[in-house]
Amino acid sequence: MVCETRLREQEEIRLVLSSCFAERWSTVEMSHIKNCAICALRLSLGILFVYAGAVKLVAIANFAKDVKSFQLVPAFLVGPIAFSLPWLEVGLGALLVAKRLRCVSLLGLLFLMSLFTGAITSAYCRGITITCGCFGSRANQTSYQWLFTRDIVILVLLVVVAIHELRAPKPAAPIQENAP
Repeated sequence: MVCETRLREQEEIRLVLSSCFAERWSTVEMSHIKNCAICALRLSLGILFVYAGAVKLVAIANFAKDVKSFQLVPAFLVGPIAFSLPWLEVGLGALLVAKRLRCVSLLGLLFLMSLFTGAITSAYCRGITITCGCFGSRANQTSYQWLFTRDIVILVLLVVVAIHELRAPKPAAPIQENAP
């Protein structure tokens, strides 16, 4: 009898709490929170890439040495890559921040991050000591474990934002009325 009364009381408490939670956190509010979180993530990623590109542009000669340390491209391509890659990062990051061509910028950034991860993997497999140059040159050796972890986290976050962008409803085109 005491157990039954206690179970009924617990059930009543559970029902009251669940109804309070349901009233407080409606589906619309949860959707709004999710959209705000995705927006913050999109802005953070965009700013991250703008910063990474800008740091490379400030010290382009050092970044060229970093590109060369990977030993992936012929010497005559090191300069053009070192010059164009930071601009590409800044441009794609800025597009992501500005909400312009978001899918294009997300696909471009996913492609770049895949290339970066592949280059780091290649250097690791070949036993090459590199300076990454990702956020500016450093004279010390690079920690492959840190680079892999960071790149995978950034890739996953980009995928999360990309999936949200692809699933987001597109605004309807305005209806133009024909004048008689």
